[in-house]
Formats: sequence, C-alpha cells, structure tokens
Amino acid sequence: PLNDLVEVLLTGPSTLSLGERELIATYVSSRNCTHYCHSIHGMIAAAHLGGDEALVKQVKTDFMQAAISPKLKALLKIAGKVQLGGKHVTAEDIAARRHQFAELREVALVLAADVVDRQLERYLERSGVPQVFGTQERVMVCLTPRANGIRMLEVGRRIKESFHGELIAGYVDNQQLSDEDKSSLETNLELARKAGAKIEVLSGSDPMDAILEFAKQKGITQLFVGHSMRDGWKARLFGSPLDRLLRKRQGLDVRVFPH
Repeated sequence: PLNDLVEVLLTGPSTLSLGERELIATYVSSRNCTHYCHSIHGMIAAAHLGGDEALVKQVKTDFMQAAISPKLKALLKIAGKVQLGGKHVTAEDIAARRHQFAELREVALVLAADVVDRQLERYLERSGVPQVFGTQERVMVCLTPRANGIRMLEVGRRIKESFHGELIAGYVDNQQLSDEDKSSLETNLELARKAGAKIEVLSGSDPMDAILEFAKQKGITQLFVGHSMRDGWKARLFGSPLDRLLRKRQGLDVRVFPH
C-alpha cells in the first residue's frame, strides 16, 4: 500500500507535471543530503524535462533563480519548510498559498515520508541500533530495447527502498539485435545500474520461459514487463508472448508497463 501511494503521488493524475514533482523530490532529497536519492530523482526529472540537467542543478542550489513557474517556486518554499519540520510552516505561509494546496497535499505526503525516514535513520545511528532488514520484496524488471526503462526502474526502486527489498534488472540475450536496438538496451541497462539494480543476463530459446524459470529460482515477488500497444494481427490471433507469460505465471505478481 505504501508503494502504491507513492506511485500515485509522483506519477498519477495531478496539476503538476511529472518533471515538476520529481524536481520537488530532488530538492528535498538534496536538503536531506541523501546523495543517492537526489541523484536518481534528478536523473528522472531531467529525463522528463528534455534532458535539462542544468535546470535540475539550479533547483537544488537556488531554485528562486531557476526557470520554473511561480507556482513551483511557491511549493518549493513550503517543501523546504516541511523538510525542516511542520512547525516551520506558518499561518502566513498557508494563507498566502491556500489556492495551491491541492498540489501541496500530494507532495507533502511524499516529503513527510522522506523526512520520517531520515529522522528514523539518524535516531538509529545515534542510539547505536543496528539496521538489519530482511528482504521482503524482490522486484525483477525485464528490460528490452523498447521497454519503458525509466518508468519501470523508478517504480522498482521505490519498492526496493520502501520495503528494504532487492531490485533485479534482467534481459534475455539475443544475438540478432540490430545496432540501434543494442544501443537502446544499453541505455536501459545504464539506467538500471544507476538505480542500484543487479543485472542478470538470461538465456533460452523461449524468452518467457527463461524469465519465469529465473523468477521461480530467485523467489521474485514482482515481475515488471513491458508491452507494446501496437501488436500486429498475429499477436491478436494467436496470442502475444505476454499472454503466454500471464498464463504460466502461477500466482506471480506481474505488472505490465505499456510502451
């Protein structure tokens, strides 16, 4: 449920764009000095903003001088205060930005979760309590040249961090890929490495069987697969590889990401 909430807040319907929401997450993570988090959020934000890494850097260092909307600047001001603690948000802040609270309510929940997580981590460190967690979720992202790698890996990363789980990025070796497809696959693999995923290369005459066999052996709890919305007549008549995977999954939680 927590992962579903975070996914809806950052990627569901909103008056804020995906890039704007990732910029807010980037800003708060940078203030928390969590290098991994603000690096990943920044990478996703830049991807949604046409590759504008300079804008992401500007937001982290001095968002008031950044080329963003006045509304986003206002939300970042309150986000910064929420990051410090709820008591820092004054009545004047609320009155001045009441019309923007529809967006703020969504983002504040994500920020609050981030703040609580950082506070808990600091408390455990000060108290000398060892942080030992068992893996509760094992997420496998199945990568192909055309898979929506950014979306799949971001959701997988959130599950991994929320539940102290494991993130695996796997692909079935295919010697027949074109140079263009090889380049696209390598781009997705680089995203996987940056997300902290373990890379696994699978082999087999039937890619779906290879994926399911690996998932069974490794105790995968969630399997992320891409699916083209432009299937041809053969797939509609005889069934697609995804149809076969869903028939054989035997209770495995499979999440489909269209592309």
